[in-house]
Amino acid sequence: MTARKMTKTNPALKEGDAAPDIQLQTDTGDTLRLSSLRGKNVVLYFYPRASTPGCTVEACEFRDASRAISSRDAVIIGVSPDDAGPQ
Repeated sequence: MTARKMTKTNPALKEGDAAPDIQLQTDTGDTLRLSSLRGKNVVLYFYPRASTPGCTVEACEFRDASRAISSRDAVIIGVSPDDAGPQ
């Protein structure tokens, strides 16, 4: 996914706003459409690059909290500009 410049026609989202429907390729090669998760709570986080120290810490924190997050009927999705596929 490529970042787009925020404009009046593409305003920055604020906490609690509904996310636009996006479609991305997963690390397994499948396609995920955000709308397929309608009705679930979604933790959507963005990071600049896989396997960097800060991003690894962030991903590990989500992993460590995944049981508590999933108990709230939520899924965690991390998005980066990296090529799809195992890192």
